[in-house]
Order: sequence, then C-alpha cells, then structure tokens
Amino acid sequence: MSSMRELAWPLALAALYAAARLAGVKWLTAAAALALGCWLVYRPSEWAAEGMESLGLALGFSSYTAGVLSSLASNLPEIVMSSRAAYTGVVKGVPQMVDLAVLSILSAIGFNMMLLGAVIVLSTRGRRSIPTPPEALAHELELMRFSIVAMLLISALGAVSSIPPGGALKMLPREAAALLVASYIAYVVFMLREGREGHGAEGKELRHSIALAAAGFAGIAAGSELIVDTVEGFLHLEEVAGVSPVVLGGVVIGGLGSIPEHMIAIVQASKGALSFSLGNLVSGLTQSLLLILGGIGVFIPIALDEYVVFQLMVAAGSLWFLKRSMVDDGKLDLYEGVMVLLVQLLVFSLLLRGHL
Repeated sequence: MSSMRELAWPLALAALYAAARLAGVKWLTAAAALALGCWLVYRPSEWAAEGMESLGLALGFSSYTAGVLSSLASNLPEIVMSSRAAYTGVVKGVPQMVDLAVLSILSAIGFNMMLLGAVIVLSTRGRRSIPTPPEALAHELELMRFSIVAMLLISALGAVSSIPPGGALKMLPREAAALLVASYIAYVVFMLREGREGHGAEGKELRHSIALAAAGFAGIAAGSELIVDTVEGFLHLEEVAGVSPVVLGGVVIGGLGSIPEHMIAIVQASKGALSFSLGNLVSGLTQSLLLILGGIGVFIPIALDEYVVFQLMVAAGSLWFLKRSMVDDGKLDLYEGVMVLLVQLLVFSLLLRGHL
C-alpha cells in the first residue's frame, strides 16, 4: 500500500502533533492536527476507493457502476466528518455544530460540481465534446429529478416558517429524511441489478479488494476525527473577514471531505477512464444530498434555518443545471464544463460574502 518513505510524512506530523500538544502550543497543535488529518483522509481514501473499484469490477460490474461504488468510498470522509460534527453539536449542546455539519455536506456538493466542470474541461481537450455515459442517462437522471424536487420541497418548508415574521423554526422531519435515504438505496439496488457485465473474479482478488477498502476506512475515521476537532475551534472565533465562522467551518470541512473524490476523479480522467470518473462525481452529488444528509437527519434534528435553506435551494439549482447539460444533446462540451465551474464560483461567492 505505502512505502516507508511515504509513511515518513504522517509519522513526522504525528510526532509534531504530540509534541505541540504536550507543550501546550495551541496553534501548532491545530496546524499539525489539520495536516495529519488531511493525509489520513486523502491517502487512505485512495485505498478505500481502489478497493471498492476493484471489488465492483471483480464482481462483474461496468466501469460506470464501479465508479459509483468508488464514490461511496471516496465520500466516506464527508460522511464521517459531517456525522461527527452533528453528533458533537447534539452531545455538547452546540447547535452551530449541526449547522456546520449540514453546510459541510452541501458545500461538498459545490466542490464536486466544480470538479465535474474541471473533468469535463480536461476530457474535452483535443475533441469537441464527450458523450454522456448511457448508465448516467438510465438511472442518474431519475435520481437527480427526485433530488431536485425533494430539495425544493424541504426549502419551501423552511421558508414558510418565517411567514409571518416570528414563525417557529422548522425542523427536517425524520420521516422525510428516511425517505431520502430510501430513494438512494432504491437507486443502488436497481443500478447494481442492471450494471453487471460479466462474471466475477476469484476469491483471492476479492479478499485483497476487501482488505484494501478496510484499511482505507480505518485511516479515514482517524483523519476525520482530527479535522473535526480542529475545525470545531473555528466556532469560537469572531467573524473572519466578514465570513461567519459556521459558514467558514462548513466550507472547510466540505472542501477537505471532497479531496479524495477530487483526486480520484482527476487521476481517472487524465488516464482516459471517463465513464469511471463521471460515475464517481455525478453519483457523489446525489449521495451527499440523499444518503448523507438524509442519514444524519434520521438521527439528529436538522434546523431549516437561513443557512440550510439557502444551500438546499442552491443544490437544487445546481443539479437542474447539470441535468439540462447532460440531456439537452446527450453530450458534454467545453462550454458546458466552463459554465458548471462559473455557476459554482457564483454560489460560493454568495455563500461566503452574502452575509446570510
């Protein structure tokens, strides 16, 4: 998995973190924890994604379907960090941490959309356009439609709570959150049932894939713990350059949680594995909304305040924009890739500088 030279970097960071913590140097402790957490989130995520991809191919699934399975692994840091932040908010009685958890999920969608635009731009070098993978048209579009409608309905519930002024703050019903999760499970079941292309591999290859994925999951859990503990300190800061600490923390966790998916998708796209890369990214968008956000909402009350409602509406608009790009002519071109990038830059500028 890793050579001793590669392991020297995290070992050095771990030693620095331990020394800084013993010496009581808070800023150095935070910096070392964040750096070590990033390595533990990034590198083991590659192992987990590689293990899940190999597992999917070994079981005879298509490249696109294997990309979706890989996306489940590469989204694990996002799942662990957002769940950890939400749990901390409930246990410690800090509602801002629950807001931060939800914002991190929705911010990760924005980062993934930006990366999708970058992958489209990268993949259209030397050619006019790239065809939309048939699997995406067969299953992903239905899930996108469901996600768009669901996010708009939840946003409407949050918006009407402020009419008339002084209305009670609405919470995401747990039954609705459970239905979000159920919709994604239904998608995975139908996709796996129809995504088989051949026979599976031998038991030895399957065991190797499972071991690789398990090692990755363990590293991700440790790294996520370090990152969330560090970012929790942001909530004690005053607004930084006009940006709310809750928004800043959510964007930071969302960005760090999506690093593995970014790297995997870019590497695969540069190798020409476009179906895998698109499967990883497109599936990651609906995973964040339905599986991760819904999963947290089943166990932890999510307040539909101005931060959450704004980001849900943004997510619905972004998914609609992507869906139209995929179906208008059955292909993706350079212009559409650039526009996907620009619309997400607009989203982040509104979130960070809009003073919600």
